[in-house]
Amino acid sequence: MPKANFPVAAGEPPHVNPAAARELRASEQLITDWERETTRLGRVLALMTLDVSAMTGPKWSQRFIIAVAPVVEDSSFLFYGHGFASLMELPETPDNSAPIVAQLPARYVPVVSRVLYRLCALERGYPNAGHGRA
Repeated sequence: MPKANFPVAAGEPPHVNPAAARELRASEQLITDWERETTRLGRVLALMTLDVSAMTGPKWSQRFIIAVAPVVEDSSFLFYGHGFASLMELPETPDNSAPIVAQLPARYVPVVSRVLYRLCALERGYPNAGHGRA
């Protein structure tokens, strides 16, 4: 029987990129802070409370924030960093009034649409949506 080609030996922890781990922790902290503030106020935060002026520097270069609308196709960018804008061929600042799919180059629309549909399905309690299962 051929030897299995696993990326790590059994019992070994997988290699974790330290920068990716820090980014994940920062993202989780942002979500936790947003949820804590929502609980404290007793309502969903208004988008106007988002202080994009504080989102500067290298750590925000590749980050983005999306306002997911009830109709996925109407979702829009609230913020994105200059590195993300450059990579995705977007203008320097997002057009909050235009749907994401209208702003992106056509080659990115299918994958971004799938991600948005998946996020909406998870939010609505359909954990297997987008995986070919009911």
